[in-house]
Amino acid sequence: MEIPAKVSVFNKTVEFKGKPGTLVAINDLGFYEIVVEVQQKNHTVLFPIQETTVIFNEAADTFFGTNIYVVGSIPELASWNTGEARPLTWLNGQGTRGNWRATLTLPASTFVEYKYIKKDGGGNVTWESGANRTFTTGAGGTTQTRNDSWK
Repeated sequence: MEIPAKVSVFNKTVEFKGKPGTLVAINDLGFYEIVVEVQQKNHTVLFPIQETTVIFNEAADTFFGTNIYVVGSIPELASWNTGEARPLTWLNGQGTRGNWRATLTLPASTFVEYKYIKKDGGGNVTWESGANRTFTTGAGGTTQTRNDSWK
């Protein structure tokens, strides 16, 4: 069987070179497990999941009108472009201290550098201090959580 260059998964239905298949599982090793019928026989095929979910949690002091963003070394984190930084959503807090979160899809098994920034209502940017934060994303299909505090 020829393996296609790209497999699209939609509503548990997949297609390989015009042949329908069914997504039966996403296994713990980061693979789509797909059953496809070829010549009246069912075959199970594994395809690697190329993406992982990363949850960014940030505790930071802000004032009304100031928001928290994450920006980093890969295109999914805006390639250090503060104008395209990914926004976090305010969850809760007390006084000026708030808890912020963003859930993003990043490429699997990839080294990432990142920082948080603050943007005020006028678009002014404040970078957190210190060295870049770093981590390597997990295998495809996994979820990681980054719990950080503004530095």
